[in-house]
Amino acid sequence: MYEFLSYWQRSLESQRALQTWELNKIRKDMCYFILRNVINENGILHDKDRI
Repeated sequence: MYEFLSYWQRSLESQRALQTWELNKIRKDMCYFILRNVINENGILHDKDRI
């Protein structure tokens, strides 16, 4: 029983880590998207130097 519980807890922790990683990835993509649009509006960044 104890082994099952510790296994369950480990899988929960890894799921949480995965979710956090996914969220961070989405957040990073959003930041890049916003940055790219802002910079493009200012005409600093052109297609060839995309982030």
